[in-house]
Amino acid sequence: RQAREYEEVERQRHERRLQKQEAKRNAALQKEENYKLELKKTAKRMFWIGCALLPLMWGVMILYFWKEFRNKEGDADEDIRKYCKWALIGFVLFNIVWIAWYAVFVVYSDTKLASMNLVLHQTSFAPVKI
Repeated sequence: RQAREYEEVERQRHERRLQKQEAKRNAALQKEENYKLELKKTAKRMFWIGCALLPLMWGVMILYFWKEFRNKEGDADEDIRKYCKWALIGFVLFNIVWIAWYAVFVVYSDTKLASMNLVLHQTSFAPVKI
């Protein structure tokens, strides 16, 4: 009789131990799932901030998600890779346009076109006399 009671108590302890282990495993899986969801939200947010005329954010986004973006093993999140791909395209195009704009105004800085320039306007430079 005592042996049966002892076996029953041990079986209950074992079941509680298994339930605790299962709860820990589920909590770890839930935490990882929440982390991946948060990364996806962050990527989407950074992409749309870059679209709101802050394309430097695209460059920051590409650096932040570089490992995820370059991951070829198949376990990378496709949404993050999609946002990074479009951010890279937008960042490159923005920089091409910006460099072209800057080059045009540097080359034509002494013509009437220079009055449209916001960076190199000739009145913005004051020579320093020593």
